[in-house]
Amino acid sequence: MFKSRHTRQSGFSLLELLLVVGVGALLLLAGLATYRLVTEGNNVNSATQLLNTMKTQVQRTFQSQGGYDVGSDGDDLVPLLTNAGAFPSGTLNLAGNPIDPWGNTITITQVGDDGESFAITLSSLPQSACLKLGQAFNPVTDPDVAQVDIGSTSTTNFTPTSTELVSDISDVDAACSSNPADNDITYTFY
Repeated sequence: MFKSRHTRQSGFSLLELLLVVGVGALLLLAGLATYRLVTEGNNVNSATQLLNTMKTQVQRTFQSQGGYDVGSDGDDLVPLLTNAGAFPSGTLNLAGNPIDPWGNTITITQVGDDGESFAITLSSLPQSACLKLGQAFNPVTDPDVAQVDIGSTSTTNFTPTSTELVSDISDVDAACSSNPADNDITYTFY
């Protein structure tokens, strides 16, 4: 009368569950790596556009003056440019200073005592951004560029000569450090 019944349990075994979790973890890591690459590329593009905009706004602000003279070499142009409304919306931090896509303060200064040019400095850039932005502006592609200096301790001048049209990527690579604190780029514009 009594029949023995064997009931079969259904579901995942421990091995199957670990396999699913492992595949999920790999997909998550691949997604994060892709996200970092896309974000870095977007930040570099945003920084390039921001530099172009700031350069143009500084030139427009001082257009009738015939130079960028506000005092002496190294004087800060940011307060005057802020008052003139020269910065795009969303690019100023709470202290009123312009910031790059990585959240670092951008400085804009007068170059020379007579203000014949001005400099825009991006600080503490990631190495990959330093490499890309180190070649983004040069006197061949933009006649307003006087020079590009990369590095905080040993500044390197990449002003092209008549025989060297564009900065060599190996020179830029040597100037860009794996330590972001050492990656400052100063663009000097006419």
